[in-house]
Amino acid sequence: MRMESDSEEDEKRNLSLDEYGEHVRQNNLRLVTLTQCISKEVTFASACKELHEWCKDPRAFTSNFEENLIQALQRTYLLDDPQPVNNLDQLRS
Repeated sequence: MRMESDSEEDEKRNLSLDEYGEHVRQNNLRLVTLTQCISKEVTFASACKELHEWCKDPRAFTSNFEENLIQALQRTYLLDDPQPVNNLDQLRS
């Protein structure tokens, strides 16, 4: 079982359950939008910059955002033989 980070626990304490659920939903929606923007030449640079800023915050690396964050990060690069990433631990190594 995964333990939550201190910052994730602090954030949950500061928000009601409904507010935290909305926070998670909005952030996941933003990650999906960034993934789409990374695919377009006209928005690629700004989306990558925003994703870079996002990743500076340790709260980005929580299980609530894992799937969408991995998809956004994978979209930022092309490989001849892409190796799938299945969890955030692979990105940390």
